[in-house]
Amino acid sequence: MSHFGERLSSNRHLGEDDVEWLHALMGDWQLIADLSYSDLVLWGPHTPEGYVSAEGRSYVALSQARPSTTQTIIPRDIVGDRIRADLKAVVERAWTYRVETNSSDQGQPYPQRRG
Repeated sequence: MSHFGERLSSNRHLGEDDVEWLHALMGDWQLIADLSYSDLVLWGPHTPEGYVSAEGRSYVALSQARPSTTQTIIPRDIVGDRIRADLKAVVERAWTYRVETNSSDQGQPYPQRRG
C-alpha cells in the first residue's frame, strides 16, 4: 500500500483530525483490498482550491492498495498521479454526490446528494 502523506498534511481543506482519520482508514485498506479482491484508490482534489466546479476540478491519487489475493488491475504505483480522463466521471460522481462508486458505475444515474 502506498500513500501520499505530504499531500494530506498540506491540504488546507483537511484539519488534523481529518488527516488522522484518513490515515486510520488507509491502515485498513490492505485487508479490505484482499477481502474484496479489489484495487483501491483514494482520489483527492488536485488543486488547493479543490472545491471548484466540476469542469475545472481534477483529482490526484492519494492512496492505493492492491489485493494480494488476486491479480491487480493497476500493476504500477499511481500515488501522486492525476486521474485519467476515463475515470474522472466516476470520481466526480462520488465527490459531488457523496456516494460509493467503482469503475463499473460508469453511466449510472446520479443519486440525490447526501447532505
